[in-house]
Amino acid sequence: MLIKVITILAHPHHLFFTINIDLNIGNQLFLTDFVSKIDKDFITILKNSKYVGDLENEFEQQIREQAFGHYKSNEELSLVLSNNKECKNGSYVYVTENVLGISMPVAHVTGGHVEFEIDFSELKEPPL
Repeated sequence: MLIKVITILAHPHHLFFTINIDLNIGNQLFLTDFVSKIDKDFITILKNSKYVGDLENEFEQQIREQAFGHYKSNEELSLVLSNNKECKNGSYVYVTENVLGISMPVAHVTGGHVEFEIDFSELKEPPL
């Protein structure tokens, strides 16, 4: 299930939350349920994945720098994504028929969050 909440305030916030549910057993699913190893190979795929957003393509490099630049290393990003069951870091996951989507926090000026999508065919192993 994809839930997008937009709140209009003096300084608008675009909040993005997702909840993935296994409809067969009712359990909540997380990134680690779709990707068996969140390792350097996965981080490389993520960093090169399709940007999905409202900003012009000419700003895509700056958006990527915002999303990934505040992590000291790929290992830190991998650890954050691996331990995201409490959703404390603002990163969320959604799935469609063919795509794994990851929403990551960015500065307010760039929309508060940014989305990247990875086609399941790009992953080493099919989703679990």
